[in-house]
Amino acid sequence: MKNLLLMRHATAAEKETGQQDADRELTLFGERQAGEMGIKLKSLGLVPELVLCSPAVRTRATVENLMAEVGRNLPLQLEQVIYHGSETEICVLSQMFLMR
Repeated sequence: MKNLLLMRHATAAEKETGQQDADRELTLFGERQAGEMGIKLKSLGLVPELVLCSPAVRTRATVENLMAEVGRNLPLQLEQVIYHGSETEICVLSQMFLMR
């Protein structure tokens, strides 16, 4: 049976004047949070086969820090719908990959 793990990005910096929301980076604390989540997932045997990720800077950085602690690169697919998508759109996207 396949499992679906939904995860929010780690703590991000406040939006700076004139900065696009998608360009916000992780704080140092957020980088540590993401790494700790990688350690936790690995200890639970929940290392993903595939990561679907929003193209936002903070979400990609969360995945990068997580992968560093998991100890391997994970297949990563950027999906714009995750950034602004509705619950329905994200559920449909998730179902497409769970059915594979």
